[in-house]
Amino acid sequence: MDLEKITQKIKEYSVKNIIPGNVVKTALLDSPSGRTNLKIQSDTGTYCLRAYSNENFLQNNRAEYEFNILKLLAGNQISPAPYFLDKDFLGGMIISELITGNELQPGFDNYKAAGLFSKLHSLKIEKPEGIEAVTILDLLHDSKLFTVPDISRRHLYAKKVLLDFYDKTEKIVNDNSEIFRDDEVCLVNRKVKSSDFSINSDRCYLLDWEKTVLSHFYLDLAHFISPTNRLNGSYLVFNDNEKNSFLRVYHSISDRKVFYDEFVFKTFLFEGTVVLGTISWCYMAFQKIAERNIKVVPFEMLKNISYILDNVDAFIEKTSFNNF
Repeated sequence: MDLEKITQKIKEYSVKNIIPGNVVKTALLDSPSGRTNLKIQSDTGTYCLRAYSNENFLQNNRAEYEFNILKLLAGNQISPAPYFLDKDFLGGMIISELITGNELQPGFDNYKAAGLFSKLHSLKIEKPEGIEAVTILDLLHDSKLFTVPDISRRHLYAKKVLLDFYDKTEKIVNDNSEIFRDDEVCLVNRKVKSSDFSINSDRCYLLDWEKTVLSHFYLDLAHFISPTNRLNGSYLVFNDNEKNSFLRVYHSISDRKVFYDEFVFKTFLFEGTVVLGTISWCYMAFQKIAERNIKVVPFEMLKNISYILDNVDAFIEKTSFNNF
């Protein structure tokens, strides 16, 4: 991404008082897929600037969508406060509160993570217009991405495994989809990785909200524990005991009234569709890369895509859903 253009735009924001005071320093925080995060320090405060690329294969309105989600969440102390949106520069830019803290520590912060999820899932959103809604059947339908033409033959074995896993998942989900009929939907972050958390002594925040949807709360839990979450850059890998430990903590503090065995079964149903969808997306992305239809592919993402496809059996085996 063009940091020189971004720096010039920051100067314009300062002149127009969009960023209060004189900007004295900017520093790169990180560069997740398709986005650059900068720390902006002025003589009146410190802010976070999120600049979205307009040269990637993700949706084009990510900045505007995330800004609207942040406005919905404002005041709940689980997300950064949004200050300003420039949807016309690059792929869009957001200026928000800068939240500092530590990343999630596996095993140590499960209670804090469960507490944040529980708080998010209990929020009553009065006007959810414009927020994408996703059901478990939508996830199943969207997981057919692996049916793209085979430009490269490198991962044909992964495609065969995917076909078998899809058939199994389709049957189990279709046989059980009605069990969600009476469940309320809520806001779910959808794509949570360990580095999305910012934890300090008394607060736990999630920093990224661009994938937020309305769905059943099980979707967040499924993404969080799924073995394919490494695609998003997460270093959390749960074994069966750790999954059950985290789910018990969430269940004990959540205001959702559901028997534990039913709660686990529904979470694992979602986990199956999440893993299927992620591996399927990896196959589609690899073929698009081989066809050179994707302009920008971060090296870390390409490495994770190849790793997941090369080890497709192991990822499916680690999926609790696979034991059904």
